[in-house]
Amino acid sequence: MNMLRWEDDVRNHRYFYSAAQKAINTFIAFHDRKPGMEAFPDWEDHTSEERERFTSESKQWLDAAAVTRAAKEATVEKVVKDGETVEPPVDPLSLDPLKESTRLLNYLQNLVPNAVYTSVLGAKVYHRRGKYLLMLKSLKTGMKIAPNDPDVHLCLANFLLTLDKIDMKTLDDTSVEILNEERSALLQGRSLETINTEFLSRNQSSLAHRLAVARVMLKLSSGVAAAGDIVSDLSACPNATWEEAHEVNVWLKKVKYEAFHNFLAACRARFPLAAHFLEHEDLQDLKSRMDTMNSDFLTTLHLSQDV
Repeated sequence: MNMLRWEDDVRNHRYFYSAAQKAINTFIAFHDRKPGMEAFPDWEDHTSEERERFTSESKQWLDAAAVTRAAKEATVEKVVKDGETVEPPVDPLSLDPLKESTRLLNYLQNLVPNAVYTSVLGAKVYHRRGKYLLMLKSLKTGMKIAPNDPDVHLCLANFLLTLDKIDMKTLDDTSVEILNEERSALLQGRSLETINTEFLSRNQSSLAHRLAVARVMLKLSSGVAAAGDIVSDLSACPNATWEEAHEVNVWLKKVKYEAFHNFLAACRARFPLAAHFLEHEDLQDLKSRMDTMNSDFLTTLHLSQDV
């Protein structure tokens, strides 16, 4: 009983919720990304020395993983130790990302069903599993909890775009009827472009909401320039945090926005102490100055102890 109570306490802790969210997003990334050097999305931005090091480390890791799998296949699935049956260690590469995501998602749905991130993660997982009714259920729950949330807005756009792409003939008649009715209720006679524009007009001063709008614009083939212009005006978002700016910075770099360096300069001026926005040379200079300060502090500390 004590063990069961302890397990309940662990799963009701906020750190468990945070770890579960990160794990689900990681499994989703494993599912979406093919193995190999695509694991480095900003590959072209690294120096030749860094590329060589990354390539060597990646090959070593893949070789080690292959050896581990081969050794596991060559042994029995269970071993006996001290009279007890012991499960062999789990190979992370053998796990099904969507199955593991669903398992963790079930915990969140049972423990924190009213948290908006539970609905957002549910929509992401069910989308990839092709469970469109469950995706719809998660979306509607999220819209009920936080209708103006940027992640919920992205889920809405993904749901509507998904319905336009899937072959309805592969679904049963009841599912098709429900999905069509709910799509009409969500659109209310509007297009997704209109919904996106209205969402932007309600959240002009929020950088997180602008990023959601820009992402939807890119899905609608509005072009990188138009989408980037929406989110790159940092002066329009006086209350933006450095975390939000960093997320925008990463996204602009990923989509190869031409005026990316202008946004980076604005971030550097707004958040001069944030290392994320420093150039490589400036970052090295900052580290050097910090090392010097630490060395001077230790010297002063030793002198004071000698006295």
